[in-house]
Amino acid sequence: MRLLGTLFILLLATVVIGYVRGWFFVDTVEGAEHVQQRVVVDQDKVEADVGAVAEEVGALTKRAKELVLGTATRTAAGALEVDAQVVSVDSGARKVRLRIDEADVDFVVPTSTGIVVDGADARLDALLAGRDVRITVTAEGDQLLLQRIATR
Repeated sequence: MRLLGTLFILLLATVVIGYVRGWFFVDTVEGAEHVQQRVVVDQDKVEADVGAVAEEVGALTKRAKELVLGTATRTAAGALEVDAQVVSVDSGARKVRLRIDEADVDFVVPTSTGIVVDGADARLDALLAGRDVRITVTAEGDQLLLQRIATR
């Protein structure tokens, strides 16, 4: 019974969140003899929101993952560190382009990512193009998550 209640609450939460986010809506079609209501799912909106969530948690792209894993050193705590150079920063979109082994790679920078410039905590816009940095990533399942960007 407890499982059924939990499933009902999860379903209800999904319906409320989905409706508020615009994932679906109720459409009314009036015919000659009756009124028909149907639920329409906006698949593009659902996919866009799923993609945005993946970006928010800082999941690295496959290309970035390959470059990081190919050049990283492991810390005592088990994190991976990679030396890179800042190519550009878009603090409004929370994105940074880094050069790793002669390849430019775009990263989404979650708000939880620590930014350190010259030994002090800083905001993302304090990173300047051309600066050498060391990024720290951790493994979460099959994804690598950006944890820290620090100038060298």
